[in-house]
Amino acid sequence: MKAYQITSWGGPLEENEVAMPEPKGHEVLVKITACGICHSDIHIWDGYFDLGGGNKIDLPNQRGLKLPFTLGHEPVGEVVAIGDQVQQANIGQHAVVYPWIGCGSCHHCTDGEELLCAAPRTVGTRIPGGYAEYLLVPHEKYLVSHDGVPKEVAATAACSGITAYSALKKLREYGSDATILLIGAGGVGLSGVGMAKAVTGAHIVVADMDPAKRAIALEHGADEVIDN
Repeated sequence: MKAYQITSWGGPLEENEVAMPEPKGHEVLVKITACGICHSDIHIWDGYFDLGGGNKIDLPNQRGLKLPFTLGHEPVGEVVAIGDQVQQANIGQHAVVYPWIGCGSCHHCTDGEELLCAAPRTVGTRIPGGYAEYLLVPHEKYLVSHDGVPKEVAATAACSGITAYSALKKLREYGSDATILLIGAGGVGLSGVGMAKAVTGAHIVVADMDPAKRAIALEHGADEVIDN
């Protein structure tokens, strides 16, 4: 199968032929139909996360990330093969692949908080991701149906989507007489606009310095935009 991979830190992605995975046990093979591009992908491509003040997370030396590597932690696809222990996924099923996968055995994972796992197997950041024709998913429980949602929109749900949703959940009040201010009209901010319009009756204000982004925010349902 084909995969677009990092073969040198900061270098162009290369189209490579890699072995087709064969699902076993609870594993599921997904044919990729869409995959979002996240700003984090750029940091991974660089080989480090810049934390500011001269500090950084060096991915090959501190996290053991080895090349070649396949990016893509916002994948959507169709189930085309399943392992012999799979019970909750079917051939032909279309799903978002939840990427924030833990080790499965630490106390965070057993408590259902895999995002906090100290030894994660995150799709597209630790294990091969969705910049490929096919993706091997470690367990069928990481498949989330996106019925009624276009695959290109659903692809962002498990990263920018849940980031925006998490922020909205922390609001104490968001009734029809409330005003919600969203700072920034990038991918996360625009996800927040859509979700806020869908689940609240609030007046949605978006602040961004870029006039083009402010215009897009209005197109996506913002009631008001301001230049911050």
